[in-house]
Amino acid sequence: HSAPNISLMRRFTLNLLRQETSKASLTMKRYKAAMDNNFLLKSFMTLALFRCVIPVGDSPDFEAKQSYKITIKSTDNSLTFTKEFTINVIDINEPPSIVSGTEVNVDENIPTTTVIYQVEATDPDTSAPFNTITYSLGGADASAFNIDGTTGEVRFQSSPNFEAKSSYTIDVIATDGGGLFDSKTVTIGINNLDEVPPTITSGNNASAIYERTGAGQVI
Repeated sequence: HSAPNISLMRRFTLNLLRQETSKASLTMKRYKAAMDNNFLLKSFMTLALFRCVIPVGDSPDFEAKQSYKITIKSTDNSLTFTKEFTINVIDINEPPSIVSGTEVNVDENIPTTTVIYQVEATDPDTSAPFNTITYSLGGADASAFNIDGTTGEVRFQSSPNFEAKSSYTIDVIATDGGGLFDSKTVTIGINNLDEVPPTITSGNNASAIYERTGAGQVI
């Protein structure tokens, strides 16, 4: 009789076929796998088919490991067949995540060149275009601000005035090269400053007093 043959049917599923049709001889087949801890070999029998399902122990991550090698060994009463397989992990786009805060406070009357908020985002992807992030704004008060699409720096379009508006709400948006995005609502509070100095309204001349009239007089 011939050695059992191994053929790859689909990703993570192996079909192991035998040439004989005897049910008795099939029951003597044994299988072993030399592999890392990411895979588990399971087998079950139908009339003429042994299927070894190899599920991933932990979900595969292209950024951590791009491929795996496993060796399957099938043995019956006297013959053995061994075959090595390479399982490639296909990279897919994963969304970015905004990690900067949700609140910031700035003084009124600051110049429009001041960066009042810095959008910070991370992306698990390591290859272009998925790892490229661009920034934009949305929300009720977005028109009051400018954002640098490359750096994520946010600035006022005109200098804020506490007496006119004491807080703003915007949505900061980070979009990767594959079109996936994350957004976060940010509240920008305006600090009230003392803008008006005191004014002396009394006249320029004090009241005249007589000499030697004593101290403590209101003049």
